[in-house]
Amino acid sequence: MAISTGLFDYLPTVQASALAPQMLEQLRPAGVMAICNFAPEDASRVVKDWVRDWSLVYRTAEELAGLFPPGLNVRANRSPDGSLVYATVVRP
Repeated sequence: MAISTGLFDYLPTVQASALAPQMLEQLRPAGVMAICNFAPEDASRVVKDWVRDWSLVYRTAEELAGLFPPGLNVRANRSPDGSLVYATVVRP
């Protein structure tokens, strides 16, 4: 299993979409990978962006799932408060 929280929020899409498949390849077949990212609708975004000058890359569930290669069954979900999105996939 591989879990990533707090990494993909800093990576532009080009780098993130290159890293996700590389991480997935490190798993055994049927291994699970989960990544988390702040959502554009994050209620604390104003504080992060304006007060703390904490620049993040916010992604929708679809954008997060799109970091994986096409053809995989990626499940994307949101946290109950909507501030985070999660994508999980099983390595074929």
